[in-house]
Amino acid sequence: MRYVGCCSRRVTWQEYSRLFDAIEVDSTFYRLPRVETARRWFESTSGRVRFCIKAFQCITHPATSPTWKRAGSQMPKMNQERYGYLKPTEENFECWNSTLVVCKAVNAKICLLQLPPSFECNDENTRNAIAFISSIKRDGIVIGMEFRHRSWMAEENKNKVISILDRGVVHVVDPFTSMPVELREIAYFRMHGRLLDRGYSISYDYSYRYSDDDLARLIQIVNEVDAEVFIMFNNTHMHDDALRFKSLMRDDTCRISSTSIDPTARGIDIGEGNSGIT
Repeated sequence: MRYVGCCSRRVTWQEYSRLFDAIEVDSTFYRLPRVETARRWFESTSGRVRFCIKAFQCITHPATSPTWKRAGSQMPKMNQERYGYLKPTEENFECWNSTLVVCKAVNAKICLLQLPPSFECNDENTRNAIAFISSIKRDGIVIGMEFRHRSWMAEENKNKVISILDRGVVHVVDPFTSMPVELREIAYFRMHGRLLDRGYSISYDYSYRYSDDDLARLIQIVNEVDAEVFIMFNNTHMHDDALRFKSLMRDDTCRISSTSIDPTARGIDIGEGNSGIT
């Protein structure tokens, strides 16, 4: 199964559910909605959209992150040093439990933990990630994790990444930057735009509009993946690019189907030991 969607919506829920079959709710990263609000989101799609939720930022980002300002009244006032970086603290667990409630309200398939560029691949961060993931309840929600420090892409750190994925975690990537270290039942691709060269940080030009050649390349990547695939566009032109991708993918499927002719209709002898054309 291939799901195509955006990391936010710019139309009504009803219109979105007509155009796409998946969404990644980005707003939950900044502030968690009331459960009643999340339920209305789900009900507005009549169950036609597969929801993915981006986890509340206090789980992944330290208090020094500028995004914390957007949390408003939800920004923790005490023990701020105990938040973020997947630290296995009661504070982070409490934030996770609040995120999980929202995930369940929309019947989410995946909850994305997006780490900041300052979260580098080292022993401490790896231990914390494993301890956090191993301690939380999931209630059937799949955990996806996206790293944005280039050290997680280094060959010498591959085993650290695998040690986290072994806890039932999906390695979330932009496939134009790197492929998952391991592909299992689910592949989750986030299309951010054009990759920028900014040292250790995996950063993007979100204003980039994907060309048809880019999207054809993405189709090729998706077709080679033997798993359930989520393709979520996160660039400025996400809505238009996702629609173009869906159209091109549909055309590609039709082309493949039209060339899949019954071999006997072309006079092919498919008897044992003979695969030649007669």
